[in-house]
Amino acid sequence: MALFTFTLASFGITNTRSKHEDTDYVAFTLRLGSLEPQTVCKPMGNVNNGTHQVELSFNGIEVDQDDTVLFNYLIVNAGSATEAQVESELRTVGAAWANGQGPTPPQMTSALGADLAWFNSELKGILKSTCDGMVAAEQSRFLYGDLLQLIPSNIVSHQTVHAGTHSPSGCGNNSQYTVNWQAAKVTLVPDVIGYATDTPGSHPVKLYASPTLQKAGFATAWEHGTTGPLVVRQNPPGDLYAVISSPVTLWRGTVVP
Repeated sequence: MALFTFTLASFGITNTRSKHEDTDYVAFTLRLGSLEPQTVCKPMGNVNNGTHQVELSFNGIEVDQDDTVLFNYLIVNAGSATEAQVESELRTVGAAWANGQGPTPPQMTSALGADLAWFNSELKGILKSTCDGMVAAEQSRFLYGDLLQLIPSNIVSHQTVHAGTHSPSGCGNNSQYTVNWQAAKVTLVPDVIGYATDTPGSHPVKLYASPTLQKAGFATAWEHGTTGPLVVRQNPPGDLYAVISSPVTLWRGTVVP
């Protein structure tokens, strides 16, 4: 068994589907084994060329040796529907795709060329304008062993290119998007606030921060210019998931907040 975090980090635009700006919405869906899919959504507003941060995550997903993990994402330009309508449709379609409907593209590649008619049919309730349409879609499925092979150094980042489908006359050029996602092996960060620091001399507590973090699989980074026998602050905070072997920054002090 291992814990994993899956993150839809960002997307980049070289060409928008609309003439000036796309009104984008993002849905990120994950299914573990036979459990029901989970979906998180984010409205991105009106966006133009450049990089746009998404940062949607499924954190600390416990994957056993016999489990399968499947995730997909959908990005749609839908400027003529309400946010509630778009989110509802994307949740429904993301779950349906994860449950076996729709196209079956190769792993870690764009699905826009696989079966665009299925997406257009399922999302017809929100694709009301001529320039509305899908700009990115991907679905991949991993066995436990696949994840271990994919992530040999605890974290992997992948970029998928989505060559746009036909954009009607009067809209922009065919859209060109890239999407960046990450998968990481993670564990909970110990809360070491109030533990002893590396400051020489006697300490008012017996538990030391660095050995505790190292035992949990993390490196220690002491904030420069801080002194004192106690840890008074840490980043990332305790009891959050973080990538195994990543550093935890600690601040020295004399009084715990």
